[in-house]
Amino acid sequence: MIDKIYDTGTHAIFSRLSQNAVRQFDIDTRKVHFDTTSISVYGDYEPTEKPFKITDGHGKDHRPDLKILISMLCVDRNIPVFGDT
Repeated sequence: MIDKIYDTGTHAIFSRLSQNAVRQFDIDTRKVHFDTTSISVYGDYEPTEKPFKITDGHGKDHRPDLKILISMLCVDRNIPVFGDT
């Protein structure tokens, strides 16, 4: 089961769930809000097995200590329909 999730891809799974929720609950998608935030990570990260793969992100304020950028697109009442890390 877990292998199927990783083979399919989390973006594809989340996208399908979001599309289904928008249709099922008649969510208004005419207005969107997009935001990003940066976070820092501490410790050693060198795992070689799925699902862990930590790479450098790009901090909005060009701070090298902020390693991960999280972005999210929301609609209606801050309902996420797309996200990326």
